[in-house]
Amino acid sequence: MPILLATAVFFLNVYAYQTLRTLSAPAYLRIAYWVVIGLSVVTPVAALCIIARLGEVMSVGGWAVSMLAIFLAPAIAMTVVLLLEDVARAVLLAVRYCLHLSPAALPRAKWVSIVSLALGGVSLLVMLHGVTWGKYCYRVQNQVVYFNNLPQAFDGFRILHLSDFHAGSFSSPEDVQRGIDLANEQHADLFVFSGDMVNNFADELYPWAAHLAAIKAPYGQLAVLGNHDYGDYSSWATAEAKAANLQSLIEQERSIGLQVLLDENVTIEKDGQKIVVAGVQNIGMYSHFRIYGDLKKALSGVDSTAFKILISHDPSHWDKEVSDYPEKIHLTLSGHTHGFQFGVETPLFKWSPVQWIYPRWAGLYEKNDRYLYVNRGFGFIPFFMGRVGILPEITVIELRVKR
Repeated sequence: MPILLATAVFFLNVYAYQTLRTLSAPAYLRIAYWVVIGLSVVTPVAALCIIARLGEVMSVGGWAVSMLAIFLAPAIAMTVVLLLEDVARAVLLAVRYCLHLSPAALPRAKWVSIVSLALGGVSLLVMLHGVTWGKYCYRVQNQVVYFNNLPQAFDGFRILHLSDFHAGSFSSPEDVQRGIDLANEQHADLFVFSGDMVNNFADELYPWAAHLAAIKAPYGQLAVLGNHDYGDYSSWATAEAKAANLQSLIEQERSIGLQVLLDENVTIEKDGQKIVVAGVQNIGMYSHFRIYGDLKKALSGVDSTAFKILISHDPSHWDKEVSDYPEKIHLTLSGHTHGFQFGVETPLFKWSPVQWIYPRWAGLYEKNDRYLYVNRGFGFIPFFMGRVGILPEITVIELRVKR
C-alpha cells in the first residue's frame, strides 16, 4: 500500500509539474518543485510505516499525514486545471481530424498554467492555515429546535453541546482555553459532551482537565463515551491494562464534574416539570466500530410518554435505531464525524467527503418528528492535524415549545 500510494503521488506531481515547464520557470523553482515531489513521495511511506509500527495514529504519524495532505492539495488543484485543458485540447484535435484539418498538436496555453499555479498556491495557503490556525478557530452554532410536547417549563432551555475533544491532539493551552471561555460565555442551562475525550490513552486528558473543569451549568454536566475513549486504536499488553485505561478516563471525567452516563439516564426537573436525558455507550453501526451501548438499558425505567433527549456519540446510531425506536426520542445529540475536518460550508451550501459515509454529518436533521444534531467537534483527530473549511464547533441548542 505505501508503494502504491507513493507511486500515485509521484505521478500526480509529475503531471502538475507541466505548469512550470509551460511557463519556462527558472531553474531554482524547478529544483524546489522536485524537492517537494520527493517529500510528497517519502512522506506517505513514512507516515504509513510509522502508523503500522506503532499500531495507532500518534501525533508523529498525524503530522506526517498532514504534510502529505499539504503537498497533495496544490498538486490536485493544478492537475484538475491541466486535465480540463487536456480534455479541451483532445476535443479540438478530434474536431480537426474530422474536418481534415492540420493534425498538429496544440500547445498548452500559458494563461491556463498561470491559473493552475495560482490555484495551487491558494490550496497550499489554505492547507497551511488549517494546520496552524484553522484547528483553533472556534465557532458558536446556535440552533433552536421546536417540539410539540416539550414541557412548558423548559421553553427556552439552553443546552451547551461539545463533542470530540481529542485531548491528545492539542498543543496550545492558550487556544484551548479561548475555546473553553467561549463555551462558558454562552451561559447554558445544561452542558452535554457527546464522546471522544481522548485519542487513545486516559493520561492525554491530564494537561487539559483543568480547562474542561471550568465548564459548569446550573442543571449539570453530562457525558458519554465515544469510540476513541475505549482504547481500541492502540496496542495493549493485556485486556486488564486496556480496561484500567478506560476506568481511569471515566474517573478523570467524573473528577472534573462530568456525570458519565454508561447506558443510564437522569431526570432534570424545572418548576415541577421534568425531562429525561439518557446516554449510551458508543454504538457504531458500521462493521469497523464495536458496539458497546444498549439503548434499551439506557432508557430503563423511563416513562414512554416522557420528553427524552439522548446522547449518542455516533450519528449512524440515530439512522439505524433511534429514529424508528418504538419509544419516541425527541432529540439526539451526536458528534463523531468531525465533518472530516475538511469541506466547504456557506449559508446556502455545505459539502464534505464524509457525507459519502455519513449522510447526517453536521448540523440539524429531522425524521418522524425526531431530531438529530451532529456537532462538528471541538478538537481534531490526529490523522490530520488541522481543519480546513469545517471549523471546530461550540453548539448551543435552545429547546422551544411549538406554538
